[in-house]
Amino acid sequence: MPFRTLIALSRLILNSPARGIGARARQSLGDHQSAAEDRLKELQSHPNGPHEGMGVSPQKWADCAEAFINAGNHQKARELLEDYFDNYSIKVTSYARFETAPMRMLAKLLIQSGDFERGCEFAQQAYSSDHQCPMDVLIYALVLESSGDSVAARRVFDEANQINDQMPGVKDLHERLTE
Repeated sequence: MPFRTLIALSRLILNSPARGIGARARQSLGDHQSAAEDRLKELQSHPNGPHEGMGVSPQKWADCAEAFINAGNHQKARELLEDYFDNYSIKVTSYARFETAPMRMLAKLLIQSGDFERGCEFAQQAYSSDHQCPMDVLIYALVLESSGDSVAARRVFDEANQINDQMPGVKDLHERLTE
């Protein structure tokens, strides 16, 4: 491939608003802040969801928050998710099976900032969801551990471990709960 063609293709990908291609390219190149901002622009340009009639995608909001976390901007990630729950979560329709992704993400951010009570509320909401995934169970156990409820953390951990003992964080939590 000629060098000029490669440069043109790179520019096209990096500046593409289509389905986060530019954001993914920037992230893979280590430009996490620009990738996060690209994802946010994409969300803002489609306030009712990426596809007409499908509703808001909770996973896209969680991915955007994660991009801000990767850029080291935890406060922006938290603000983004607070905005999601205040204004956009009611617009989730076709993507309901992903509803727990932003709950998990916000629970982790709240725990990291010391807001154990609210973190536990979001983790419990994800854990109790009809759309629960294995990571929701593990996050709930982590939140319970962080809040000091080791008995409940152990009970929920056992459940997470039975679902998938290879999830990232399972072994570390097991070691802490058995000390």
